[in-house]
Amino acid sequence: MREQRVDAIDGLRGLAALFVALFHYQEWFVGARNVHWGNICTDLSFVLSGFILTMKYESGLHSKAISSTKFLINRISRLWPLHAFALFLLVAEEYVFWIYYKRFHILSAADDATNFFYSLAMVHNWGFVVLPTWSKPSWSISTEFAVNIVWILAIVRLRWTPAIASAVVIISAAALASRSPTLNSTVMQSWWGPINPGLLRTTLGFAFGCLVFWGRQHSFQIKHPGWIAAASAGLTVLGLVFYNSISAFGADYVFVLLLFPALTYFAADPRLTYSRVLSCSPMRWLGRISYSVYLLHLPLANAMALSIVWGWGYPSVPMRGFIWLALVLGMSTLTYRWIEQPGIRLMRLGFKRMATTVPAWLPWGTRPALARPQEPS
Repeated sequence: MREQRVDAIDGLRGLAALFVALFHYQEWFVGARNVHWGNICTDLSFVLSGFILTMKYESGLHSKAISSTKFLINRISRLWPLHAFALFLLVAEEYVFWIYYKRFHILSAADDATNFFYSLAMVHNWGFVVLPTWSKPSWSISTEFAVNIVWILAIVRLRWTPAIASAVVIISAAALASRSPTLNSTVMQSWWGPINPGLLRTTLGFAFGCLVFWGRQHSFQIKHPGWIAAASAGLTVLGLVFYNSISAFGADYVFVLLLFPALTYFAADPRLTYSRVLSCSPMRWLGRISYSVYLLHLPLANAMALSIVWGWGYPSVPMRGFIWLALVLGMSTLTYRWIEQPGIRLMRLGFKRMATTVPAWLPWGTRPALARPQEPS
Protein backbone atom coordinates (compact mmCIF):
# COMPACT_ATOMS: atom_id res chain seq x y z
CA MET A 1 0.00 0.00 0.00
CA ARG A 2 1.42 3.38 -0.95
CA GLU A 3 1.38 5.81 1.97
CA GLN A 4 2.41 8.81 -0.13
CA ARG A 5 0.47 12.01 0.28
CA VAL A 6 -0.14 14.95 -2.02
CA ASP A 7 -0.25 18.07 0.12
CA ALA A 8 -2.07 20.08 -2.55
CA ILE A 9 -4.84 17.48 -2.68
CA ASP A 10 -5.24 17.85 1.09
CA GLY A 11 -5.39 21.63 0.71
CA LEU A 12 -8.02 21.36 -2.02
CA ARG A 13 -10.08 19.04 0.15
CA GLY A 14 -9.90 21.54 3.00
CA LEU A 15 -11.15 24.33 0.76
CA ALA A 16 -14.03 22.15 -0.44
CA ALA A 17 -15.14 21.38 3.13
CA LEU A 18 -14.82 25.02 4.19
CA PHE A 19 -16.81 26.25 1.20
CA VAL A 20 -19.64 23.80 1.93
CA ALA A 21 -19.76 25.01 5.53
CA LEU A 22 -19.74 28.69 4.50
CA PHE A 23 -22.43 28.01 1.92
CA HIS A 24 -24.77 26.56 4.53
CA TYR A 25 -24.47 29.58 6.82
CA GLN A 26 -23.66 32.40 4.41
CA GLU A 27 -26.55 34.51 5.71
CA TRP A 28 -24.69 34.79 9.03
CA PHE A 29 -22.07 36.87 7.21
CA VAL A 30 -24.09 38.91 4.71
CA GLY A 31 -27.67 38.56 5.92
CA ALA A 32 -28.90 36.78 2.77
CA ARG A 33 -28.36 33.68 0.70
CA ASN A 34 -26.59 34.95 -2.40
CA VAL A 35 -24.61 31.80 -3.27
CA HIS A 36 -26.69 28.88 -4.48
CA TRP A 37 -24.13 26.35 -5.70
CA GLY A 38 -21.74 25.89 -2.81
CA ASN A 39 -23.15 22.50 -1.90
CA ILE A 40 -21.67 20.90 -5.02
CA CYS A 41 -18.21 21.26 -3.47
CA THR A 42 -19.23 17.98 -1.81
CA ASP A 43 -18.85 16.47 -5.28
CA LEU A 44 -15.28 17.78 -5.40
CA SER A 45 -14.60 15.80 -2.22
CA PHE A 46 -15.84 12.65 -4.00
CA VAL A 47 -13.39 13.24 -6.87
CA LEU A 48 -10.58 13.78 -4.37
CA SER A 49 -11.55 10.62 -2.47
CA GLY A 50 -11.38 8.53 -5.66
CA PHE A 51 -7.95 10.00 -6.43
CA ILE A 52 -6.55 9.46 -2.92
CA LEU A 53 -7.84 5.92 -2.38
CA THR A 54 -6.65 4.81 -5.80
CA MET A 55 -3.22 6.26 -5.07
CA LYS A 56 -2.97 4.63 -1.65
CA TYR A 57 -4.63 1.26 -2.10
CA GLU A 58 -5.08 0.14 -5.70
CA SER A 59 -1.69 -1.44 -6.32
CA GLY A 60 -1.69 -3.14 -2.91
CA LEU A 61 -5.16 -4.56 -3.48
CA HIS A 62 -4.24 -5.85 -6.92
CA SER A 63 -1.03 -7.46 -5.64
CA LYS A 64 -2.78 -8.88 -2.54
CA ALA A 65 -0.36 -6.95 -0.33
CA ILE A 66 -3.44 -5.58 1.39
CA SER A 67 -6.67 -7.52 1.84
CA SER A 68 -10.17 -6.23 1.26
CA THR A 69 -10.84 -6.81 4.98
CA LYS A 70 -7.93 -4.59 5.94
CA PHE A 71 -9.10 -1.90 3.53
CA LEU A 72 -12.60 -1.90 5.03
CA ILE A 73 -11.18 -1.79 8.56
CA ASN A 74 -9.11 1.24 7.60
CA ARG A 75 -12.11 2.99 6.04
CA ILE A 76 -14.46 2.30 8.96
CA SER A 77 -11.76 3.42 11.39
CA ARG A 78 -11.30 6.60 9.38
CA LEU A 79 -14.97 7.51 8.92
CA TRP A 80 -16.87 6.30 11.98
CA PRO A 81 -15.29 7.86 15.13
CA LEU A 82 -15.82 11.49 14.17
CA HIS A 83 -19.18 10.69 12.55
CA ALA A 84 -20.38 9.13 15.82
CA PHE A 85 -18.99 12.06 17.83
CA ALA A 86 -20.83 14.62 15.67
CA LEU A 87 -24.03 12.60 15.88
CA PHE A 88 -23.98 12.33 19.67
CA LEU A 89 -23.01 16.00 19.99
CA LEU A 90 -26.12 16.91 18.02
CA VAL A 91 -28.25 14.64 20.22
CA ALA A 92 -26.88 16.30 23.37
CA GLU A 93 -27.64 19.78 22.00
CA GLU A 94 -31.18 18.86 21.04
CA TYR A 95 -31.72 17.35 24.50
CA VAL A 96 -30.85 20.71 26.05
CA PHE A 97 -33.39 22.43 23.80
CA TRP A 98 -36.00 19.89 24.84
CA ILE A 99 -35.29 20.47 28.54
CA TYR A 100 -35.72 24.23 28.21
CA TYR A 101 -38.39 24.57 25.51
CA LYS A 102 -40.06 21.15 25.26
CA ARG A 103 -39.23 21.15 21.57
CA PHE A 104 -36.26 20.43 19.34
CA HIS A 105 -34.30 23.05 17.45
CA ILE A 106 -33.52 21.33 14.15
CA LEU A 107 -34.78 17.76 14.56
CA SER A 108 -38.12 16.73 13.07
CA ALA A 109 -40.49 13.77 13.11
CA ALA A 110 -38.24 12.00 10.59
CA ASP A 111 -35.42 11.96 13.14
CA ASP A 112 -36.67 8.92 15.02
CA ALA A 113 -34.81 6.11 16.80
CA THR A 114 -34.73 3.87 13.75
CA ASN A 115 -33.14 6.54 11.59
CA PHE A 116 -30.72 7.35 14.39
CA PHE A 117 -29.35 3.81 14.30
CA TYR A 118 -29.24 3.90 10.50
CA SER A 119 -27.17 7.07 10.82
CA LEU A 120 -24.95 5.59 13.51
CA ALA A 121 -24.22 2.61 11.25
CA MET A 122 -23.51 4.95 8.29
CA VAL A 123 -26.17 3.28 6.13
CA HIS A 124 -28.83 6.01 6.28
CA ASN A 125 -28.36 6.96 2.62
CA TRP A 126 -28.48 3.41 1.31
CA GLY A 127 -32.15 3.65 0.39
CA PHE A 128 -33.53 3.15 3.90
CA VAL A 129 -34.50 6.81 4.33
CA VAL A 130 -35.90 9.29 1.79
CA LEU A 131 -35.34 12.49 3.80
CA PRO A 132 -32.11 13.83 5.35
CA THR A 133 -32.14 12.93 9.04
CA TRP A 134 -30.12 13.71 12.16
CA SER A 135 -26.66 14.92 11.08
CA LYS A 136 -27.68 16.23 7.66
CA PRO A 137 -24.19 16.61 6.08
CA SER A 138 -23.41 12.95 6.85
CA TRP A 139 -25.46 11.79 3.86
CA SER A 140 -22.21 11.94 1.89
CA ILE A 141 -20.36 9.87 4.50
CA SER A 142 -22.98 7.15 4.09
CA THR A 143 -22.80 7.16 0.29
CA GLU A 144 -19.00 7.23 0.27
CA PHE A 145 -18.92 4.23 2.59
CA ALA A 146 -21.25 2.39 0.19
CA VAL A 147 -19.15 3.32 -2.84
CA ASN A 148 -15.97 2.23 -1.03
CA ILE A 149 -17.49 -1.23 -0.52
CA VAL A 150 -18.54 -1.48 -4.16
CA TRP A 151 -15.10 -0.24 -5.27
CA ILE A 152 -13.24 -2.90 -3.32
CA LEU A 153 -15.53 -5.57 -4.78
CA ALA A 154 -14.89 -4.19 -8.27
CA ILE A 155 -11.13 -4.40 -7.73
CA VAL A 156 -11.23 -7.90 -6.29
CA ARG A 157 -13.84 -9.36 -8.66
CA LEU A 158 -13.80 -7.28 -11.84
CA ARG A 159 -10.26 -5.94 -12.07
CA TRP A 160 -11.19 -2.24 -11.88
CA THR A 161 -9.88 -0.59 -15.05
CA PRO A 162 -10.08 2.83 -16.73
CA ALA A 163 -12.58 1.42 -19.21
CA ILE A 164 -14.92 0.24 -16.43
CA ALA A 165 -14.47 3.51 -14.52
CA SER A 166 -15.29 5.49 -17.67
CA ALA A 167 -18.42 3.44 -18.18
CA VAL A 168 -19.43 4.10 -14.57
CA VAL A 169 -18.94 7.85 -15.07
CA ILE A 170 -21.05 7.85 -18.24
CA ILE A 171 -23.84 5.74 -16.75
CA SER A 172 -23.96 7.73 -13.51
CA ALA A 173 -24.00 11.08 -15.31
CA ALA A 174 -26.66 9.87 -17.72
CA ALA A 175 -28.81 8.53 -14.87
CA LEU A 176 -28.56 11.81 -13.00
CA ALA A 177 -29.27 13.93 -16.06
CA SER A 178 -32.26 11.78 -17.02
CA ARG A 179 -34.00 12.52 -13.72
CA SER A 180 -32.75 15.95 -12.71
CA PRO A 181 -31.52 18.93 -14.77
CA THR A 182 -29.28 20.01 -11.88
CA LEU A 183 -27.30 18.35 -9.13
CA ASN A 184 -29.06 20.55 -6.58
CA SER A 185 -31.89 18.04 -6.31
CA THR A 186 -32.54 16.09 -3.14
CA VAL A 187 -29.79 13.62 -2.26
CA MET A 188 -31.94 10.91 -0.66
CA GLN A 189 -35.13 10.66 -2.69
CA SER A 190 -35.56 7.13 -4.06
CA TRP A 191 -35.31 6.93 -7.84
CA TRP A 192 -34.73 3.27 -8.60
CA GLY A 193 -35.21 1.29 -5.40
CA PRO A 194 -32.22 2.08 -3.17
CA ILE A 195 -30.56 4.12 -5.92
CA ASN A 196 -30.85 7.83 -5.17
CA PRO A 197 -29.16 11.05 -6.36
CA GLY A 198 -26.66 10.99 -3.49
CA LEU A 199 -25.35 7.55 -4.39
CA LEU A 200 -25.14 8.47 -8.06
CA ARG A 201 -23.29 11.71 -7.34
CA THR A 202 -20.81 9.88 -5.12
CA THR A 203 -20.28 7.14 -7.69
CA LEU A 204 -19.77 9.69 -10.47
CA GLY A 205 -17.24 11.74 -8.53
CA PHE A 206 -15.35 8.77 -7.10
CA ALA A 207 -14.98 7.05 -10.48
CA PHE A 208 -13.82 10.32 -12.02
CA GLY A 209 -11.22 10.64 -9.27
CA CYS A 210 -9.87 7.20 -10.17
CA LEU A 211 -9.59 8.30 -13.80
CA VAL A 212 -7.77 11.48 -12.80
CA PHE A 213 -5.18 9.48 -10.86
CA TRP A 214 -4.62 7.11 -13.77
CA GLY A 215 -4.24 10.13 -16.06
CA ARG A 216 -1.55 11.59 -13.82
CA GLN A 217 0.14 8.21 -13.51
CA HIS A 218 0.45 7.97 -17.29
CA SER A 219 1.63 11.59 -17.51
CA PHE A 220 -0.74 12.78 -20.20
CA GLN A 221 0.91 15.71 -21.94
CA ILE A 222 -1.10 18.91 -21.57
CA LYS A 223 0.15 22.14 -23.05
CA HIS A 224 0.25 25.20 -20.78
CA PRO A 225 -0.86 23.36 -17.62
CA GLY A 226 -0.28 26.42 -15.45
CA TRP A 227 -2.68 28.55 -17.43
CA ILE A 228 -5.29 25.81 -17.58
CA ALA A 229 -5.02 25.24 -13.81
CA ALA A 230 -5.43 28.96 -13.14
CA ALA A 231 -8.39 29.18 -15.53
CA SER A 232 -10.04 26.14 -13.92
CA ALA A 233 -9.64 27.60 -10.43
CA GLY A 234 -10.87 31.00 -11.54
CA LEU A 235 -13.92 29.63 -13.34
CA THR A 236 -14.77 27.49 -10.32
CA VAL A 237 -14.64 30.43 -7.90
CA LEU A 238 -16.56 32.72 -10.24
CA GLY A 239 -19.18 30.07 -10.92
CA LEU A 240 -19.69 29.10 -7.28
CA VAL A 241 -19.74 32.62 -5.88
CA PHE A 242 -21.30 34.80 -8.55
CA TYR A 243 -23.61 32.54 -10.52
CA ASN A 244 -26.89 33.19 -8.76
CA SER A 245 -29.37 31.12 -10.76
CA ILE A 246 -30.57 28.04 -8.90
CA SER A 247 -32.31 26.59 -11.93
CA ALA A 248 -29.67 26.85 -14.64
CA PHE A 249 -30.26 23.53 -16.35
CA GLY A 250 -27.19 21.37 -16.50
CA ALA A 251 -24.70 24.08 -15.54
CA ASP A 252 -23.57 22.40 -12.33
CA TYR A 253 -22.68 19.26 -14.29
CA VAL A 254 -19.91 21.36 -15.84
CA PHE A 255 -18.28 21.60 -12.42
CA VAL A 256 -18.39 17.87 -11.76
CA LEU A 257 -17.50 16.70 -15.26
CA LEU A 258 -14.89 19.31 -16.19
CA LEU A 259 -13.73 21.73 -13.52
CA PHE A 260 -13.45 19.47 -10.46
CA PRO A 261 -11.41 16.79 -12.30
CA ALA A 262 -9.18 19.54 -13.70
CA LEU A 263 -8.63 21.06 -10.25
CA THR A 264 -7.68 17.63 -8.90
CA TYR A 265 -5.42 16.78 -11.84
CA PHE A 266 -3.37 19.98 -11.64
CA ALA A 267 -3.22 19.96 -7.83
CA ALA A 268 -1.12 16.81 -8.10
CA ASP A 269 1.52 18.61 -10.23
CA PRO A 270 4.05 20.13 -7.78
CA ARG A 271 5.62 22.24 -10.54
CA LEU A 272 2.59 24.52 -10.78
CA THR A 273 2.06 27.67 -8.72
CA TYR A 274 -1.54 26.53 -8.21
CA SER A 275 -0.32 23.33 -6.56
CA ARG A 276 2.28 25.14 -4.45
CA VAL A 277 -0.35 27.53 -3.11
CA LEU A 278 -2.53 24.57 -2.09
CA SER A 279 0.51 22.97 -0.43
CA CYS A 280 1.35 25.86 1.89
CA SER A 281 1.12 25.33 5.64
CA PRO A 282 -2.33 26.92 6.18
CA MET A 283 -3.80 24.83 3.38
CA ARG A 284 -2.23 21.64 4.75
CA TRP A 285 -3.71 22.45 8.17
CA LEU A 286 -7.12 23.08 6.60
CA GLY A 287 -6.86 19.78 4.75
CA ARG A 288 -6.06 17.87 7.93
CA ILE A 289 -9.10 19.24 9.75
CA SER A 290 -11.42 19.14 6.70
CA TYR A 291 -13.41 16.11 7.88
CA SER A 292 -14.11 17.82 11.20
CA VAL A 293 -15.04 21.08 9.44
CA TYR A 294 -17.53 19.23 7.28
CA LEU A 295 -19.21 17.24 10.05
CA LEU A 296 -19.08 19.78 12.88
CA HIS A 297 -20.24 22.97 11.18
CA LEU A 298 -23.91 22.01 11.71
CA PRO A 299 -23.64 20.97 15.41
CA LEU A 300 -21.61 24.09 16.17
CA ALA A 301 -24.18 26.32 14.50
CA ASN A 302 -26.77 24.53 16.62
CA ALA A 303 -24.63 25.14 19.70
CA MET A 304 -24.61 28.88 19.02
CA ALA A 305 -28.40 28.83 19.27
CA LEU A 306 -27.93 27.59 22.85
CA SER A 307 -26.58 31.04 23.68
CA ILE A 308 -30.20 32.19 23.66
CA VAL A 309 -31.15 29.41 26.09
CA TRP A 310 -28.46 30.54 28.53
CA GLY A 311 -29.33 34.21 28.18
CA TRP A 312 -26.20 35.27 26.29
CA GLY A 313 -28.14 36.70 23.36
CA TYR A 314 -27.59 36.01 19.67
CA PRO A 315 -24.73 37.86 17.93
CA SER A 316 -25.72 40.09 15.04
CA VAL A 317 -24.60 39.73 11.43
CA PRO A 318 -21.72 39.50 10.51
CA MET A 319 -20.25 38.94 13.98
CA ARG A 320 -22.38 35.80 14.27
CA GLY A 321 -20.69 34.33 11.22
CA PHE A 322 -17.16 35.14 12.37
CA ILE A 323 -17.77 33.68 15.82
CA TRP A 324 -19.21 30.52 14.27
CA LEU A 325 -16.30 30.23 11.83
CA ALA A 326 -13.78 30.60 14.66
CA LEU A 327 -15.63 27.91 16.60
CA VAL A 328 -15.63 25.58 13.60
CA LEU A 329 -11.91 25.97 12.88
CA GLY A 330 -10.89 25.82 16.54
CA MET A 331 -13.09 22.87 17.44
CA SER A 332 -12.06 21.03 14.26
CA THR A 333 -8.41 21.41 15.21
CA LEU A 334 -9.14 19.93 18.63
CA THR A 335 -11.27 17.05 17.33
CA TYR A 336 -8.65 16.19 14.73
CA ARG A 337 -6.11 15.84 17.53
CA TRP A 338 -8.29 14.28 20.23
CA ILE A 339 -11.10 12.46 18.38
CA GLU A 340 -10.06 11.56 14.83
CA GLN A 341 -6.50 10.41 15.45
CA PRO A 342 -7.15 8.49 18.68
CA GLY A 343 -10.37 7.10 17.19
CA ILE A 344 -8.51 5.65 14.23
CA ARG A 345 -5.92 4.03 16.48
CA LEU A 346 -8.46 2.63 18.93
CA MET A 347 -10.73 1.20 16.24
CA ARG A 348 -7.88 -0.49 14.42
CA LEU A 349 -6.64 -1.89 17.70
CA GLY A 350 -10.15 -3.09 18.49
CA PHE A 351 -10.47 -4.86 15.15
CA LYS A 352 -7.03 -6.40 15.65
CA ARG A 353 -8.02 -7.79 19.04
CA MET A 354 -11.34 -8.97 17.63
CA ALA A 355 -9.44 -10.95 15.02
CA THR A 356 -7.68 -12.88 17.79
CA THR A 357 -10.89 -13.84 19.61
CA VAL A 358 -13.21 -15.04 16.83
CA PRO A 359 -13.03 -18.24 14.78
CA ALA A 360 -10.62 -18.10 11.88
CA TRP A 361 -13.37 -19.02 9.39
CA LEU A 362 -15.18 -15.72 10.09
CA PRO A 363 -14.09 -12.61 8.14
CA TRP A 364 -12.64 -10.97 11.25
CA GLY A 365 -10.80 -14.18 12.08
CA THR A 366 -8.31 -13.70 9.28
CA ARG A 367 -6.14 -11.69 11.66
CA PRO A 368 -5.11 -8.99 9.19
CA ALA A 369 -1.78 -7.32 9.89
CA LEU A 370 -2.98 -3.79 10.40
CA ALA A 371 -0.65 -1.06 9.26
CA ARG A 372 0.46 1.54 11.75
CA PRO A 373 -2.07 4.36 11.39
CA GLN A 374 -0.90 7.08 9.07
CA GLU A 375 -2.30 10.57 8.94
CA PRO A 376 -5.93 10.06 7.82
CA SER A 377 -6.98 10.35 4.20
